[in-house]
Amino acid sequence: AYIGIAGSASNDPLFISRTGANSDFTINSSGNVGIGTTSPGVSGLHVRNSSEVFLRLDHSATNTWDISNDSNLKFSRGGTERLRIDSLGFVGIGESSPGSYDSGARNLVVGSTSHTGILIKAGTSHYSNLYFGDGTGAASYRGSVAYNHSEDSLRLSTAGSERLRVDSSGRLLLGTSSTIGAPRLDVVGNSATNTGEGIAQ
Repeated sequence: AYIGIAGSASNDPLFISRTGANSDFTINSSGNVGIGTTSPGVSGLHVRNSSEVFLRLDHSATNTWDISNDSNLKFSRGGTERLRIDSLGFVGIGESSPGSYDSGARNLVVGSTSHTGILIKAGTSHYSNLYFGDGTGAASYRGSVAYNHSEDSLRLSTAGSERLRVDSSGRLLLGTSSTIGAPRLDVVGNSATNTGEGIAQ
């Protein structure tokens, strides 16, 4: 093994090499560290390899996490890939080819050969929300599906306003947030002559 300075100036890089021909580890004049490269291009640590590059976090022989890059950024546990961000920025959880799905819904793909789901957890007095937006501010929730945990109701909104609600008793409310009598379906219209209709179970 060789340890040396790549030049005669005081700020020339420090290198460590197994053979003397190529530097395996370099610290340049800015303090940046390169492994597999003599020209670390970022502030901090720059690792380069001609094939896939790995960083392993090892708790035990059977409990390892690997972060690797082969044009895709991959996170694996125990040798099994769990998550990847592909070269176009599409994210796959349990799915190795998120970019192969329909272009309208492949930014995040969650996959499994068994039951698959996404859970949104909130406090008992708060909301769990799924928003559909086309901008910031009020435009960030033009459409939404929201669950109110304090009253156990599910709400559907369009154009920024609630349109439909299912309350904790399973009653379906259209255009209103409160029940009229005890029907299973309440519909409230906009005209003065059609203020509401109830359909009993």
